[in-house]
Amino acid sequence: WIEVTFDCEAGRKEAIDKIEKKSRDWFRMIPEEKEEEEEKRRPNGDNEDENLKYIILWDLPKDINQQEIQYACKKIGTVENIQIKRSFTKARAILKINREREAEVPWTIPIGDEKLARITESIEDFDERNRRSKIIARLRSLPKGASEVLEWKTQYNSDRDNQDRSERSQSREKEERVIDTKRKREEEEFSEKSEYEESEAKELNETLKQDEESLDAPERRHC
Repeated sequence: WIEVTFDCEAGRKEAIDKIEKKSRDWFRMIPEEKEEEEEKRRPNGDNEDENLKYIILWDLPKDINQQEIQYACKKIGTVENIQIKRSFTKARAILKINREREAEVPWTIPIGDEKLARITESIEDFDERNRRSKIIARLRSLPKGASEVLEWKTQYNSDRDNQDRSERSQSREKEERVIDTKRKREEEEFSEKSEYEESEAKELNETLKQDEESLDAPERRHC
C-alpha cells in the first residue's frame, strides 16, 4: 500500500475523483477523513512524555533520507519518528524528538557540508517559519570564501559551550545553597540542643540546691 499526503484540500479531492474514475479490481483508494488525519497527526499532550517535542525541518534536499536527518539532529535529541514530505525541488521533515537535556532548539542546523535547514517547533507551523524569515543576522569581516555552514557550526558550538558553562555554574550555585541550608540547619539544631542542655543543667542545679537546703533545715532546728 502507499500513503499519500496532500498539502491542500483541493488537491486531495481532485486526486480522489481521478483515482475513483480509474479504479480497477487490483487497486483501490481509501481516503482518510480530515478529522481522523488531524487526530492522527496531532500530538496528545496528556499521554506524551514531557521530554518529547515535535519539530519540523525546512529547506531539505528533495533526495534526503532518514539517516541523514537523524545524524543532523543528534545534538538536539534522540529522533523517535520521522515523516518526510517531498516536492519537486525540496523536502521538509516532521520529527518527534526525545530531548534528554533541556536546551533551546536552534533556528538552523547544517545538512551535509553546504546546506542549512531551518527549524520550527510544533507541526506545520508556517506562520513561525515566515516570521523567522524576516529576521536577519549579519556577520561582518568574514574571510573570503567562508562557508555559511562552518560559520554556523562555530557560532553554534560557542553558544553550546556558553550554555554548558552556565548550566555548570547554576549547578554549583544550587549545590552551595544546599550546603549552606544544611549547615544552617545543623547550627540551629546544635544551638537548640545547647540551650536545652543548659536548661536541664540549671534545673538539676536548682534541684540539688533545694535538696541540700532541705537536709540542712533539720540540723539547724536541732541546734
